[in-house]
Amino acid sequence: YSEIEGDFKRVEGRLYRSLRVPPGNRGPLIIIAPILAGAVDNYLACRVFARWACQEGISAFYLHQEENILSDERDGVELERLLRDSIQDNIKALDLLVERPDVDRDRLGSLGISMGAIKNVVLAAVEPRLEANVFCLAGGDLPRIFLASREKRVVQYLRRRETRDELTREQIGAEIGRCLEAEPLRFAPSIPSDRSLLFLGALDNKVPYETGLALGKSLGEPETFIIPLGHYT
Repeated sequence: YSEIEGDFKRVEGRLYRSLRVPPGNRGPLIIIAPILAGAVDNYLACRVFARWACQEGISAFYLHQEENILSDERDGVELERLLRDSIQDNIKALDLLVERPDVDRDRLGSLGISMGAIKNVVLAAVEPRLEANVFCLAGGDLPRIFLASREKRVVQYLRRRETRDELTREQIGAEIGRCLEAEPLRFAPSIPSDRSLLFLGALDNKVPYETGLALGKSLGEPETFIIPLGHYT
């Protein structure tokens, strides 16, 4: 039941159960959050990391999402609704999966890349069961990310909204700042730095590198790997 939508909803996803957890034993489980285009490429990154996790004795799951998250009719209010609903979906999925006999409820974590990592910052802050959290190519200050990003889907979203709603880019950024309460910089201080691992691309212009540094500072300067490459490289 979705409190945000005020109705029952169906949520689908995929669970990868590690066969390296011996029968009768319990193993760790991680939540993997899809990238912005996750549904477009059939969750390639999620599938790659889920298979890696299983080889390491870690089960993993990810939830499906809309194919076009940044549709032009989705303003700041609707983006906030989407993020909150997605976070609640993951918490409720976790509630279900920790009841499995092969899941160790004391060894739960999260892995997110790009938009998935941005969302997982909020998830990790409000979900104390997550003991370890890996944030890859993430950033804080959502208005700045939207306005500075060279990600094609973000650029197209801004252009469509400029035409549809007769707003300037700066006005759209201000709207996002007002409406998006699920701001990573607001939630990051609630996550212990020793439960976080951060990966940033020094040449990233999709989630700009400077916003990643800001997130790292807000996380309490966790262990961080800075890679001299861009967002997709």
